[in-house]
Amino acid sequence: MSAGMAALACALAVAAWPVHGRDPAGVPSAKPTPRRGLAVTLALVAASLKAGAGTHQALERHLGEGLDDVDGDLDVDVVRERLRRCRLDEETGAEVDEVAHGLRAAVLVSRMLGCPLARCVEAVRASAARMRLREDLRRNAFAVPASTMRLLLGLPVVVLVLGELMGAHPLRVLFGSWQGALLLVLGMGCYASGVVWMRRLMRASGS
Repeated sequence: MSAGMAALACALAVAAWPVHGRDPAGVPSAKPTPRRGLAVTLALVAASLKAGAGTHQALERHLGEGLDDVDGDLDVDVVRERLRRCRLDEETGAEVDEVAHGLRAAVLVSRMLGCPLARCVEAVRASAARMRLREDLRRNAFAVPASTMRLLLGLPVVVLVLGELMGAHPLRVLFGSWQGALLLVLGMGCYASGVVWMRRLMRASGS
């Protein structure tokens, strides 16, 4: 009796033990796409093509299956979604869009002209690398102005605190007379105008 109960307990434990790669319903779980970046993904696709893999085999190996639309061409929306999963945090949506459309164009050009697809993919990778470099240069160029803007936004508060510590009592002047109140209103208006102006400048520059 005890042996039968032990065998039943072992069978239930084995049945309840989670199977690797499956969810509780027994359906194979989707393998997460590694976040290796657009350049590395394109380099892997090009390497697979150079190693002799076919177009769909190379693309599906690194981007997953189901990339074609009803016409048999690359579905840009599906490719964009797969690339968005593997992009790095600093890579923008515009870069993902360019790579997705570039891969579709590379496949079409290779199919129409008969040129090696690996070279076309390498051209897409080089274009994405130039776009990444341009984005890094732009971000570095506006890093100092952005820091200066944040410093200037906090400067009025620092001045008021230092004035109180030095005994000048700027708060008493601002709130103790109509002249001070007028200066406070003018100062707040100039401050708000400066904030709006600087934010528009930074937004127009794309930072």
